[in-house]
Amino acid sequence: MKFTLLYVQFIFIGIGLFAQSGTFKQITNGTKVSITGVIADSITNKGLAGATIELTYENPGATAINSISYVKRNAIATDGGKFGIENLPYAKKYSIVIAAVGYETTFKEIFLSVQPPEDTKTVIKNLGIIKLHRENKMLANVTVRATATPSMQFDVDRKIFNVEKNITAQGGTAVDVMKNIPSLSVDVEGNVQMRNSTPQILIDGRPTILTLDQIPADDIERVELITNPSAKFEAQSAGGIINIIMKKNKRAGLNGIASAGGGVPDLINGNVNLNLRQKKFNLFASGNYNKSGGVAREETFRINKSNDTITDYFNQSSENERSRKFSSVRFGADYFLDNNNTLSFTQSFNNGNFNNHEIQNQQYLDSLGSLNYTGLRTTNGTGTFARSSSRLSFERRFDDPENKLTADITYNKGSRSNQSFVINDFYNADSTIYMPSTKVRNDGSANDKQFIAQIDYSNKINKDKRIEFGLRTFYANSSSNFGTYSIDQVNNETKLPLSNDYKYTETINAGYFNYANKWKSLTYQLGLRIELSKFDGTLVDSNFHFGYKFPDGFNDLGYALFPSFFLTKPLSENQDIQFNYSKRIRRPRFWEVNPFVDINDPLNI
Repeated sequence: MKFTLLYVQFIFIGIGLFAQSGTFKQITNGTKVSITGVIADSITNKGLAGATIELTYENPGATAINSISYVKRNAIATDGGKFGIENLPYAKKYSIVIAAVGYETTFKEIFLSVQPPEDTKTVIKNLGIIKLHRENKMLANVTVRATATPSMQFDVDRKIFNVEKNITAQGGTAVDVMKNIPSLSVDVEGNVQMRNSTPQILIDGRPTILTLDQIPADDIERVELITNPSAKFEAQSAGGIINIIMKKNKRAGLNGIASAGGGVPDLINGNVNLNLRQKKFNLFASGNYNKSGGVAREETFRINKSNDTITDYFNQSSENERSRKFSSVRFGADYFLDNNNTLSFTQSFNNGNFNNHEIQNQQYLDSLGSLNYTGLRTTNGTGTFARSSSRLSFERRFDDPENKLTADITYNKGSRSNQSFVINDFYNADSTIYMPSTKVRNDGSANDKQFIAQIDYSNKINKDKRIEFGLRTFYANSSSNFGTYSIDQVNNETKLPLSNDYKYTETINAGYFNYANKWKSLTYQLGLRIELSKFDGTLVDSNFHFGYKFPDGFNDLGYALFPSFFLTKPLSENQDIQFNYSKRIRRPRFWEVNPFVDINDPLNI
């Protein structure tokens, strides 16, 4: 009824406005008008395919009071919400009515100058993005069933796994999420591999200093697996990329969710998510707590040989009781400057502490398998970490939602510490003391800082053609101090050469360009990326410098170019075959260029 009354009123207003003198009609000189635009959701900015557009304008042929003085033209928005109405006579004013199921009807008036340009036979009027607001009404006797988002989707260069509805991962961490993704393998320590390689972990497309067990599963919306990244992504991701997309609710009003869980051994978790959308602001916040414990048991049986002759045996069994407590807070805001520009800020804090108590039994046997002596190793360790991440983002959407510019600055900061006390006791086969006890104290701490700035532009020129390019700079600063101290029988400490005190900086500057199009039935994408990197490290105690520069000189510049190529051929409506190629690089990490021997214990170097 509301729509009908407004529409009738609109018709009469249009009749009154169009019943004017013929002067304007006589000076249009046959100029035609095309009106284009995009219909989009006011919250998600996604185009609304199927929206109807009804346009009314003055009839240039009307000559008498009883003639039809207005004409109506209709159009339907296509994919992406785009619409266009062409070959319209030149008029001072056009009025349109835009409607879509579930959205409020929108009215818009378009005014042109009194006289069309003399040198232009076609005037194109682009209305830009017209955003429709969702209609909040209670409908009687109507049942609405939402279709669930598929758990797995395929894109041109990635697989997308939707985590939000995965109940098996709720209350856990990102490690629990990865265990439920078929393409990944996760070992007992939580290390993830993709295609037998270690992938790079990103959060919202940007590097992170968080480990997977420090990311709450309840904050994850979806996980993107990119097995062969294009030129848009870092060249060092030889093992592929796992891009974790965090939740950001934009529904109108105040809404949220809370959950809690528990289990054995010693499992407790809780999560709270809140979101408030009011006018030009969207505020969101979440908090998580995760506690876990358990006992890990391990056995080792070693046979030592010399020239294929057994010299002795070594057996080892250990029992490690571990406890972990993690907590995190994440909050932020989106400020909608206007229909096309959005400014966003996100802040997160992650903290945790863990401790372990390990008892290790050792047996030293001779070549015949007879027991020589035994060892008892006791370790008590504690550790803490504190991480934070800040991001400021800007997004500019142009007339087409597929045409956008994004820029963001990310600053990651973290610190960690760990301490352990180790006692080694040795006994003869008859339980008498074999040798005096040895005591070792380990004390470590580290600080990490990362700064990332990136700007990207993408434009889908038409259904098949797309270009994108961008620039990126990455800077990391890290320092670590690990001390190992031997304690004698009167508790005097001596610093051992196993101690390691280092610091390093890493810089990577990059730029990329991608071009995608279609030739006959083949869809292709060409890309090129250039990366310049530098790594400088120092062993503080000895003032020893290590690192690399890549490329090292102008002659090696070609090594810093990373092309990529994707080609897709549809075989049928439901089948495609794809070929892709990309050049990658695996940069050595700091422990691979650090001239230091890592010793977990005297028997594991």
